[in-house]
Amino acid sequence: MADVQVEKEKISLFHSRAKEAGNRLSTAILTISLGGTAVYFATLTGGTNSSFSIFEKVIVIVGLVMFALTSFLCLLELKFDANRFYIAASNLEVEEANWDKYNRLKRLRLRLIYCSYVTLAIALVVTTLFVLSRII
Repeated sequence: MADVQVEKEKISLFHSRAKEAGNRLSTAILTISLGGTAVYFATLTGGTNSSFSIFEKVIVIVGLVMFALTSFLCLLELKFDANRFYIAASNLEVEEANWDKYNRLKRLRLRLIYCSYVTLAIALVVTTLFVLSRII
């Protein structure tokens, strides 16, 4: 009887983690989008496109693309995270569970996290370069 209760608690825990991962999605996307918005703001308040040098145009475009790619990667990562916890909860409900998809999503999620770190770092560097080029 106690084992059944423990299993139900595990299932509930994984379902709540799936919900938490979905909720974090909104926060992460908002945070990343604010960085992209800052680039747009700097671009629009700096004058017309013709006043930008080729270097500035390139780094603004790269920055915007990297912010967008980071947002996309974060969306995917959090969706996979939510799916992974749902699969874990579902596997705990059955006798013969198959953990292959869970483990595949776990590995893919980690890769997406690392890729989002790289794209965010690139976006921040080129945004900084743009701001510095406008100041100097």
